[in-house]
Amino acid sequence: MGLRETYLAGYNALQFIGWAASLTALLSGSNHAQVYDKVYVFQALALLEIVHVLFGLVRAELITTVIQVFSRIQVLLVHYLVSDARLSNGNHYMLLAWCLVEVIRYPFLCMKSISTPPYALVWLRYSAFYVLYPLGVYGEMVVLNSSLPSITLNKTLSISMPNVWNFEFNFASYLTVLLYVVYLPGLLFQYSHMIRQRRNALSVDKKAE
Repeated sequence: MGLRETYLAGYNALQFIGWAASLTALLSGSNHAQVYDKVYVFQALALLEIVHVLFGLVRAELITTVIQVFSRIQVLLVHYLVSDARLSNGNHYMLLAWCLVEVIRYPFLCMKSISTPPYALVWLRYSAFYVLYPLGVYGEMVVLNSSLPSITLNKTLSISMPNVWNFEFNFASYLTVLLYVVYLPGLLFQYSHMIRQRRNALSVDKKAE
């Protein structure tokens, strides 16, 4: 096993441990702050996945990877800055879906970097999204919607005129468009993409058997 494979196996194993710890804390009823701290750390660590694509360590589409990573970073930035987001009822759905996705995905990627994953794990990797992806999107939308009044009132992450850049940005307006214009069409597009990806992955894996 080469240096690349060793690094990727180690990275994916570390991420699995982190997300498994987050899931355990969530399900055990631990203080939410303890769950949030773990999720912040290991989701931030996922920024390395963009670097992996840039340097050719993994074969993946750069744009897709950037969107996937930064969509979560964006939610967590709001989550960190706005107390209403941390108190939202959507947190349990969002975090449960995220954790379950990752405790499946990272063992799959870890095994894939050094050998061939068993079919059961491949099937789970490409099937769990049927439930977990809509659940996660629902949780994210509830969390972001809960934060909107506070963001609007306090102008969180907004840039007001005048300023040296002569530029104005209203984060609340951006978030409103994201929630009510982008999220649901994005869900349908991504869902269709995942179904095609599943069909291809499982058919290839079956042939390999």
